[in-house]
Amino acid sequence: MQRLDDGGELAGDLAVYREVKADRPEAPPARVRPLAPRYSAGEIPAIFQAAEDCFARLRARVSVETPDPWLDAAVGALDVAADAVWDDPQQALMHGAVAWRTPLLGWRGPYLLDALGWPDRARIHFFSWAARQNTSPVPPRIPPAAADANLARNEAALHSNGDISNSHYDMNLVYIDALFRHLRWSGDLAFAREVWPVIVRHLAWERRLFRREFGPEKLPLYEAYAVIWASDDLQYNGGGAAHASAYNYSTTRWPPASPG
Repeated sequence: MQRLDDGGELAGDLAVYREVKADRPEAPPARVRPLAPRYSAGEIPAIFQAAEDCFARLRARVSVETPDPWLDAAVGALDVAADAVWDDPQQALMHGAVAWRTPLLGWRGPYLLDALGWPDRARIHFFSWAARQNTSPVPPRIPPAAADANLARNEAALHSNGDISNSHYDMNLVYIDALFRHLRWSGDLAFAREVWPVIVRHLAWERRLFRREFGPEKLPLYEAYAVIWASDDLQYNGGGAAHASAYNYSTTRWPPASPG
């Protein structure tokens, strides 16, 4: 799936996509997607058949047999959808298979890969984003919220040591949760050692920016700073939220001892 401009040339991402996934200047450059050659009319029957064969193989990649034929069919559809959000030229997971077909950090695609037998793709995904983490010095204090956004954002604080996506979302949480599940699924201790500093910086970033204490016992909850895609229509006014706290609880409850 490629987006072309009016002249038939490969077009860049839409402006709204670029706003969400803006890279820091020092981040590794994104892979350039080559434009696929045009097909001649004589090639189309063979290409169509090859696509049909490919989909048949994908639908059988993981299959179930239950009393419910609709459930059986849904698993085959999941196989196809999981492959569709992987972009081979970019070696990256896309946010969506058609709309929002652009690589974003914190979405549900990584959970599919190990379960459906693509651990190699999972490792590529996690490693490529880990290399983008902000490793600048930790600021001495948290800057105030942005007045030009009516105090609704604080990107100066967000884009500091530990941040990975450099967007106006906290996409770290879903990425780290999926990373832990990959490590538990694969048992890849060498990779765990490699990404351990990324995890440590993330946890410190979450505590520094989003941990809130409540009540006389100062029990912690975490602020949901645009943690999930539905965050576009939710407001918390800086308070703690169950889903952000649950993500943080799981990552601080599950980690193994430092694999140093």
